[in-house]
Amino acid sequence: MRAIVTCLLMSFVSASAFAQARPPRRSGPAADAKWFVALNAAAQNRTGTFRDNFTYEAFAETGTIDAEYPGKTAAMFDVAVGRRVWRRVGLGVGFSRASASGGAPLSARVPHPLYPNQHRDVAGEAGGIDRSESATHVQFFYDFPPRRHMRVRVSAGPSFFNAEQQIVEAIETTEVYPYDSTEFRAATVRTASGSGVGANAALDVSWMFSRRFGVGGLVRFTRASFDLDADGSRRVPSEAGGLQAGGGFRIAF
Repeated sequence: MRAIVTCLLMSFVSASAFAQARPPRRSGPAADAKWFVALNAAAQNRTGTFRDNFTYEAFAETGTIDAEYPGKTAAMFDVAVGRRVWRRVGLGVGFSRASASGGAPLSARVPHPLYPNQHRDVAGEAGGIDRSESATHVQFFYDFPPRRHMRVRVSAGPSFFNAEQQIVEAIETTEVYPYDSTEFRAATVRTASGSGVGANAALDVSWMFSRRFGVGGLVRFTRASFDLDADGSRRVPSEAGGLQAGGGFRIAF
């Protein structure tokens, strides 16, 4: 929440300084528009950083698996629509979807098939771990008075996330007599899902080259924390969101 408040304050100060640089000019393109539509292609700097440590049964003993899921840069699509409802204050809603894929380093202590209490250590990596996040962002925004072609908007509000993540469920190892050591061969994965509520703060700057159409850039920070439902009794703490930046088309009417 401190990061969100800081991002919003910095955006407001920057936009305020920009607005005071010269007197506002309301005769430019889209100066009287109340509605906006924004379409963005963007990148999210991190998604889904967490660890998962769990146990399993093998050879009448308990083994352990520790998997790490590092944050990955995700490609993202974003669309938003909103309307001014009182002077320069308005309400909007946006939808974003981000996806990424990468590896998950893991380590395990594997029970010995012949001797009790003689676990073998093994390490490896599960490849092709996919993650996707979709989020609905409620935006309470303020539109600064336009100056010719330029429009500046700051916003903040709650975000509602849904995420799907492939997680390691079991591992396969190569066993060779006398079984004193073992090697990682592959990982079995399954898709876990979760949802949660977070917050967002954003800055949008647009350049309108006609009364209705333009281009713009978006910087937004959003974050939520929740559990992924790994199975009936195992839940894995995870996070969603991050710093997002991109640009695309703007429509005003």
